[in-house]
Amino acid sequence: MGTWGTDILENDAALDVYGEFADLYFERKDFEDIKALVKRRLVNKNQIPVVKDNTNKWLAYALICWECKVLDDTTVEVVDQILQEEIDSEGWENLWDKRKKAIARLRKKISVPAKEIKKIPKYFKLIPPFDAGDCVVFKYEDGMYGGAICTAFITDHKQPEYHTRHFANIVWYAQNKPTVGDFYGSHFLIRDNAASDPPYYSELEDSMNYVFTGRIDAIEDYNEMKGEIAAMEIIGKLKMKNPVKARGGNMSFDLSRWNLAHIMSEKQNPEKQNRDFPVRLFCELL
Repeated sequence: MGTWGTDILENDAALDVYGEFADLYFERKDFEDIKALVKRRLVNKNQIPVVKDNTNKWLAYALICWECKVLDDTTVEVVDQILQEEIDSEGWENLWDKRKKAIARLRKKISVPAKEIKKIPKYFKLIPPFDAGDCVVFKYEDGMYGGAICTAFITDHKQPEYHTRHFANIVWYAQNKPTVGDFYGSHFLIRDNAASDPPYYSELEDSMNYVFTGRIDAIEDYNEMKGEIAAMEIIGKLKMKNPVKARGGNMSFDLSRWNLAHIMSEKQNPEKQNRDFPVRLFCELL
């Protein structure tokens, strides 16, 4: 668990609970359903609060329930219990006095109803069409065609806009579009400064990027991302033998911008070409 301060939301456990509640609230789910979902890890099978080792989560839960005007007596009683019995105080060591003051401030805050309910922010959602094995064609900024394979589609996150699609560019820089056969017969493009640390990651994984859309606040960003996706064409599909996941990622589907410099570097310095990762080693024809 990461902790960087003594305030109620200054630790990972608290933010997990607060964020899960907020995500469901922003989806306009029913409050009782939200509370039941979020509390499922904070109570035992008899719905009795499990407070020990869960104080950070309970306090965050109390805060957002108050902000949403759905705070119940049981949750207030848990906050009182934490404060009075100093539960989990040993984990804070010499910071406990500051932490206790933060809990006391929370207790004072929730003693009166919130003046207004937490606002639902406006945002845009964009769910891309790409799945593992998709062969994607695009144009580099100079008009030449390039290609990339979606090597993994990871759905661990509870919200689909945070699912990640992992892309590896192939060695293709031509006036014509690559076919699925061209994809299969090609190699993955490896950056000339790519690092590896077996068994944790290879030069291929270090040369890739994953992408997610997230919740988009501005219409300009939404339109830009839609444009990036529209510039990509799925021309077919290969079967991934196993998912290949990138080390790093961002929120841009501009595969051209990522890799044109590497393509040009190979052309200018043929000795730096890396052909250790043929596509057929990772994919099969359907």
